[in-house]
Amino acid sequence: MGEIVREPSINPPPPELPSGDLMFRVAGTADSTWFWKSGQISIDQFNTVLEHVGKRITDFPRALDFGCGCGRIELHLEDVAKNVELHAVDIDSLAINWAVEHIPWARFSQNQGLPPLDFPDEYFDLVFNHSVFTHLDERYQDAWLVELERVTKPGGLLILSVSGGYPFSLFEKNCIDSGHDPQPFREIFRSRGHLFIPDDGMQNSPFPDFYHTTFHAPWYIFERWASIFDIKAYIVRGDLNYQDLLLLQRKDKRVGALPPAADFGYKVTSAKDDVSRLKLSLSECEQGRELWRSVANSSKMQLDNVLNSRSWRVTAPLRGFMSMLRGEGVDTERNP
Repeated sequence: MGEIVREPSINPPPPELPSGDLMFRVAGTADSTWFWKSGQISIDQFNTVLEHVGKRITDFPRALDFGCGCGRIELHLEDVAKNVELHAVDIDSLAINWAVEHIPWARFSQNQGLPPLDFPDEYFDLVFNHSVFTHLDERYQDAWLVELERVTKPGGLLILSVSGGYPFSLFEKNCIDSGHDPQPFREIFRSRGHLFIPDDGMQNSPFPDFYHTTFHAPWYIFERWASIFDIKAYIVRGDLNYQDLLLLQRKDKRVGALPPAADFGYKVTSAKDDVSRLKLSLSECEQGRELWRSVANSSKMQLDNVLNSRSWRVTAPLRGFMSMLRGEGVDTERNP
């Protein structure tokens, strides 16, 4: 397996990039150099995670970028689009209009905040995205997971990103530095696995009202998302060295729903409970065990960053996960 983050091969910049405002909405900065380079980095990282199943983006006849913004990734896919029917959607009409005018090799369209997408059932061989589920509450998240299942072919692959333990640790630090107590957020993150923060300062931004800040605990993904997709890989900080990157596969038979969010809450009382729950989740993904082992080995550097985190309570699930895969005992009494 190759390294998770590679030195990208940067193409010469295009003659025109989006406005600073459009770049900021996608990349969090109006820096045109970073906007351009990050698009190629994302493609390299998508190809790296696809290597775990022996694929590359060019191996899929029809692909969808779900949440494309103004085409940060599509700007680098002109050659790919010669052999791949490339579609891209986003809720931002200004971003879509710019992409339609400047990126003719992809087919752009605007979607609404909730499904459906304007595509037939089982239309795509590959779906990829960057930083959509990092901003959705559970109602929106579940609706879009079911919709992406609908438009993906049986056996098709999805590359999705989430904000996991590392972004959450930075959020905790920002809380402390600004004089706020992160403990209430920490308890929700650890006990429910999904933390949505509507009061995040984005209320007066150009983003829609439902679009805020979301963190996912890894065990939540392994349990809840695995009810609708087969999880092929989970790469800690595999997306721009910040978000976690998932490789999912559409099941042969469509599931069509996730467990109701209201029935999914947990009351976790110890780190040992976290480890036990994670073991149970992984045991239900038996067919992917060897792949999980190779993923853990190839992403050792990224996982070590989490395993050495100051917060045992936040990283306990991943500690248990790595110990189990390596055949080690789980030290549930270790202090931070």
